[in-house]
Amino acid sequence: MSAMEAENDPIYALLTAPSSPRLSLGDALAAVDEFGFDGDLLTLEMPTFDENLDFLASVELDMPPIEEALPNVPTYKPLAPRLFDELPMITQPHDSRVERPVTGEKAESNAKSKRPSKREELVYLRSTVTDLQEQLDQLQQLQQERDVPSSDDVLIRSVWEDVASRQSEQRRNAEAENAKLRSMLEEQIRVARGLERVLRKRNNVELVPTLPSPSSPSSKRSRVLHGKSPLDQDNVIEELFDSINAMYAQVNNVMSDKRFHTNVQKPFRDIGLRSNVGTGSSVEIVESRVLPFNYLATAKALWELSLRFEQRSICRKVDTIDIHTATDEMMSKTINGILMFAHEVGEFRAKMTQRRFDELDRVVMVFHMLNEPKQVSDKMMRGILMRHRGWTVLERGPNDTTRLKTYHAATPEIYEATPGSHTMIGDLTRFLMLAVETHMEVDLRELESMLLHSTSKSPHIS
Repeated sequence: MSAMEAENDPIYALLTAPSSPRLSLGDALAAVDEFGFDGDLLTLEMPTFDENLDFLASVELDMPPIEEALPNVPTYKPLAPRLFDELPMITQPHDSRVERPVTGEKAESNAKSKRPSKREELVYLRSTVTDLQEQLDQLQQLQQERDVPSSDDVLIRSVWEDVASRQSEQRRNAEAENAKLRSMLEEQIRVARGLERVLRKRNNVELVPTLPSPSSPSSKRSRVLHGKSPLDQDNVIEELFDSINAMYAQVNNVMSDKRFHTNVQKPFRDIGLRSNVGTGSSVEIVESRVLPFNYLATAKALWELSLRFEQRSICRKVDTIDIHTATDEMMSKTINGILMFAHEVGEFRAKMTQRRFDELDRVVMVFHMLNEPKQVSDKMMRGILMRHRGWTVLERGPNDTTRLKTYHAATPEIYEATPGSHTMIGDLTRFLMLAVETHMEVDLRELESMLLHSTSKSPHIS
């Protein structure tokens, strides 16, 4: 439109006229009368939409996900559900027409009406506290039940305390023995140095006196056995092995002794004299205890200890002269040894056989030994011996432990009648009863030390 045409156009003049309400309204009415506008064209109505909105489904909006559109906006997750999050949503019917958004005071009033009150939130929080307190009480009760030790835990703790006590005592004894040996060594060094000085001064001095001849009246008479000892018989090993088979058949009868079942939780050891019409008096040893090791590992260690060539401790010195048989199930050997107790010493020789029987849930070891004393407490022994029979059963205990049961009977026998035989038997029996307790403790410590060493090298022993 040109400038001239715009000036002559009444609509243009109406739109560009001053903003006076009266002038504008008059001009508008004049324009209506002059140009004759249709009344329908001046009707102000909101445009309507088709009620069928299916066409929106076919519209593809090229919009990225909100995580890509707003990468730096953190997302928050509620720590606990709020009251208004759990309330059911109230749906109201609405028509299919597009609703206008509610703004202003009305929107604020609707938001306030939907928000829960302080009292409702307080009630909800109290109920939440109650639920959490109940859960806490349940967890504390469960923890208390776990903290209460079972009978097996108490047994294992007491067993380990016994092991630690014996190991500690063994260490103290070893330290005392080392100190004693160190003192003796220093004394021997001092004496040797003194002798060295004497030798340098007097090379012709006779330090060792001449041994007396057999015809000398001061010489001691050698001990001569007029009878043949059972240990010198050719078939003694075979006879001992044959008796072991019969002894193994009696193992259940031997283990039925009520002393093995009186108190299985605590270590038990009983040493005493038993009288028998057929065999006479004998020394009887009954022992029962629990070791904190697997029973197969304990049986293996016990068998390996019996195969040793020598045993050295503060109370004994045992040397193996000959091993006749040595397998995983059978063993026989000839030994010489010295047993010491306090200030008394016993010298002996023996022949021993032993067998191992592996059963389903236990291991049985049976041994038979003939022990001939040579000298006990400075007294020569002749014509007597001590027959030892023993049963050892190792069973699976609670928590993969070992129940160790031992029955040992030592019976004196006379194979050659000599003056004073009964007195010698009395001395031998007394010495055995005094020394057996100490030697059993030594055996137990050696077994535990070997098992502890094996456990430290391999945690899983089977």
